[in-house]
Amino acid sequence: MQQLNQVEEFKNLWVLFMAEDNGLDGLQDWLSTQKQHKRSLYGICNRHNLRTSIQFNKLLLSTLLVEHTHRFIYCSVPKVGCSNWKRTILQLSMNISGRDPGEFSQKNIHRSILIKNLTSYSLQKQLFLLQNYTKIMFSRNPLERLVSAYRDKFLHENDYYSTTVANKIKRKYRHKSNDNSTVTFKEFIRYVVEENNNDIHWMPMFQLCQPCSIEYDFIGRHESMTEDADNILKYLGVPKHVHFPDYKKHSNEGRTTLNITETFLQHFTKNEIDQIYHKYKTDFLIFNYSYA
Repeated sequence: MQQLNQVEEFKNLWVLFMAEDNGLDGLQDWLSTQKQHKRSLYGICNRHNLRTSIQFNKLLLSTLLVEHTHRFIYCSVPKVGCSNWKRTILQLSMNISGRDPGEFSQKNIHRSILIKNLTSYSLQKQLFLLQNYTKIMFSRNPLERLVSAYRDKFLHENDYYSTTVANKIKRKYRHKSNDNSTVTFKEFIRYVVEENNNDIHWMPMFQLCQPCSIEYDFIGRHESMTEDADNILKYLGVPKHVHFPDYKKHSNEGRTTLNITETFLQHFTKNEIDQIYHKYKTDFLIFNYSYA
């Protein structure tokens, strides 16, 4: 642990030197905030005995995306800006400096063979990459993330979620097989809380990225996504004209915010909210989000 802290200190000193040398205003303050955020997170991990050895399972290896040009690993968490991070990785991997990453279609960014994850490498190479590449993840309020997943998957046409999964939910809670009405948010939450399903779109972030086991260099937050992402890109030495995209899949509707989330939850009882909290307790805890 002491060796890891020394490596982190060296990285921070180097970045501060580069920031001063290149006149990157604000980066030093941001790095200081990041350092405090990580210290708090890993302190919680230690106090609650959440630190374990890395579990090299298929889920983690498929979630960790690798970009070699600027030597970083990004943990892809659905509904936490992962599509735009994939657009950025694709742009950097293709070395297309003049193209807006927002032009990459939703389908292509999730299927592109140019975006590699850790499953593409041997165990020895995986360990090397984790030890030597900059590691990045982002968090989001778990309640907001659930509302975002529901709006995206069940309020829009989707062959799998708005049909197959929706029918499964309706059979379970309505006992009907021919009901064409939309799954309600309460039904969706009951399904998420009661079913032991492993859908990554609402799987706890703690399970997806193992932040108490992997020493992430940066743990950004969805609510400050643009600032955090652009500062990370500066740190990585990405050309100044490359900025994190603000593309939205359903551009005709507003982004899911805490105000919208409160609207979806306004008719939930305290017991129902407590059930959600219990399922996502570790996410609320280590990423310092309030559920009350």
